[in-house]
Amino acid sequence: MTKDAVNLDAYTVSFMPFYTEYQGPTEEFKDYKFEDTIYFRGKELKREKPATPSSSDNTTSNTFSNGAILSGNTITGKIVSVNNYEREGTDRNELARLQELISLIDVINQ
Repeated sequence: MTKDAVNLDAYTVSFMPFYTEYQGPTEEFKDYKFEDTIYFRGKELKREKPATPSSSDNTTSNTFSNGAILSGNTITGKIVSVNNYEREGTDRNELARLQELISLIDVINQ
């Protein structure tokens, strides 16, 4: 798969900074491209415009060497790789992966 692919609907996406692989639901990734900015917020996964400094929580934010920003309960990252997994009939346990990520965020924020 090349970087000029326009649709990630059938792919698993790896995110910085924790390299968490997230698979599905398919609706989430229909318009995603390489280098899109991704936000983890709770169990939701959203692509949004980057937050401006005035709207971010500077007291709890950390900037990682790769440019990803951890602020509050949100991780900002970019799509760094797309792996071609068969979606049908496979369970990669994405909820557990997101819960691990959320737990890690909670520990960092304490």
